Amino acid sequence: MGDRTYFYLHQMTKIAGMVRFFTLLMSAAMLVSCGDCYHIDGKSSSSHFDGKMAYLRMLDDAGTVVDSAEIVHGTFKMSGDVDSVMMLMLYMDDACIAPLVLEDGEMTVDISYADATVSGTHLNDSLYAFLRRKKGYDNEFSRMDSEIARRVLDGGNYDTVKEEVGNACDKLCSDYYGYIEDFITSNYNNVLSSGVFLLICRSTPVDVLPESFFSIFDDAPDTFKEQPALAGYFAGHDGQ
Repeated sequence: MGDRTYFYLHQMTKIAGMVRFFTLLMSAAMLVSCGDCYHIDGKSSSSHFDGKMAYLRMLDDAGTVVDSAEIVHGTFKMSGDVDSVMMLMLYMDDACIAPLVLEDGEMTVDISYADATVSGTHLNDSLYAFLRRKKGYDNEFSRMDSEIARRVLDGGNYDTVKEEVGNACDKLCSDYYGYIEDFITSNYNNVLSSGVFLLICRSTPVDVLPESFFSIFDDAPDTFKEQPALAGYFAGHDGQ
């Protein structure tokens, strides 16, 4: 091997080594600078959302904006540091679309005209497994309402029909609220408990909330009860 060939091979080896070194250095720098980061990859199958702004809003009364992005050609992206894990709501302009847990990791948001899902991280996967089962209960309630209406329209007495369907409805209600309560209490160690609790409460006036929900609140850890939105909802509740 000639001296010149040896020189070139030696230099190329040095350059390749430097490239590997700087690649590792840049990768390490990115990991150090990022810490806990979220990355959201959103897409919509409906052109209805093109040009709208996607917002991540807190569950406080002000709906404080945490992040935002414009939807272009059916897609949007968000990313940033995770200072603390939070339950948020995804909005399209002023319309509330879906809940989302802001946590470390890669999240995918799929939006259709009638529905939205978030997946890719542990808490979001758990949340949407819960919501899918809850939707099954909601559909069954709707089916029972339709059954009562159909039988009354066919000439049945409303009170009689309601009483006949009532036992099944009572059983469904018991299972429904039992499932929600189990989910909340089993997640006291993360934001799913207070987040789901607040979402349920916001759709239900406090005076018709099942009594078991008051027990959940009374027995919950202080980190759960001290959240301003929940404290405001239960203002004046004496625990009885």
